[in-house]
Amino acid sequence: MSHITDTNSYERQMFQEEKMNAVGRMAAGVAHDLNNVLFAIMGLSELLAPILPSGSKEAEYVGEIHAAGERAAKLVRQLLTIARRQPARVEIVDLNLLVGNLATFLERITGKAVNLSTRVAQSPARVKADPGQIEQVLMNLAINARDAMPEGGKLDISVDVIHLDEDEAFSQLDLQPGDYAGLGVSDTGCGMDKETLARVFEPFFTTKPPERGTGLGLTTTYGIVRQYGGAIHVYSEPGRGTTFRVYLPLTPEMEEAAKAAAAPAPQPGGTVLVVDDEEAVLRVVGAMLEEMGFAVLTATNAEAALECCHRQSPRLTLIVTDLVLPGLSGWDLATRLRRDYPHTPVLYMSGFANNMIFRDAEMGPLESYLEKPITPRALKEKVNELLGRASR
Repeated sequence: MSHITDTNSYERQMFQEEKMNAVGRMAAGVAHDLNNVLFAIMGLSELLAPILPSGSKEAEYVGEIHAAGERAAKLVRQLLTIARRQPARVEIVDLNLLVGNLATFLERITGKAVNLSTRVAQSPARVKADPGQIEQVLMNLAINARDAMPEGGKLDISVDVIHLDEDEAFSQLDLQPGDYAGLGVSDTGCGMDKETLARVFEPFFTTKPPERGTGLGLTTTYGIVRQYGGAIHVYSEPGRGTTFRVYLPLTPEMEEAAKAAAAPAPQPGGTVLVVDDEEAVLRVVGAMLEEMGFAVLTATNAEAALECCHRQSPRLTLIVTDLVLPGLSGWDLATRLRRDYPHTPVLYMSGFANNMIFRDAEMGPLESYLEKPITPRALKEKVNELLGRASR
């Protein structure tokens, strides 16, 4: 009987993985083009907003356009997270500190009708992950619990450090035996029946009305947890609430992150080469850089960029290029330009997050990456960072 249970659990895990991979392939196929469109919408609206009269109808409409673009961009990020193709800034995260830091905010979003309690582990619960993504996991689970208790109730969030033996790790969670940081989220809400429970992590499955959810919150949570070698288990009964348990591999050693020195602001008057096959993206990035005081040269492909540099021999302060270009890729273009501009920083852009996953280890100190859609603030910060490195 135990063998049958183990086999069924493993088959359910594999079926879930197959569904996630299908969504991942779909997301990867549309992310690049969709992010280019969103980049133009959000970038132009941000550039337009400051020149409109404050409080005017026009300013209100532009704000609504930008907000709609942000919602669409968030949806794309969710799809890429599900597919585990979202770039991550991995560092040491202590779940004890994360829960403590978010407690006040969680109280606000769950409302006064929900009695929130938190409990942390006796020892550090450190994991290697992107802190923003782990915060997203906790937020998704807390919001899901809140929605299950429309009349109020009790929400318990706990952190534990636990050891999983071979039986617990494989048969129940499809994990390797070892030490794990556990994050538990329990509510006293309506609970779920077996049919709902079996589909709870399915993409686009939701029991909420359309205006309340996309059906991607728990799917995103599942994708993030699996991305970091973890597992998530859910137990629920109708009328008796729900408990989610997240398991992430424990990182016992303490790693202090080096604090980067503040980069100086870029000096106006430099020249930036921007390469992208989307005219709208060229206009938006060019306008952002001009606002920062740069002169801008543009090209729609690598060959045109190389010809521009050969013909004009400009003194380039920075090269900004999309990774996905017709003909030579942005990566190959930067390699060619490096012969004549060995000390010029390169900023890569892409609407397809998977492009950089295998490149991160290959990037030099004068190279960096931004995922589309890009905000003026994000671009300015990244430019400052790159030029700061180049000036040292």
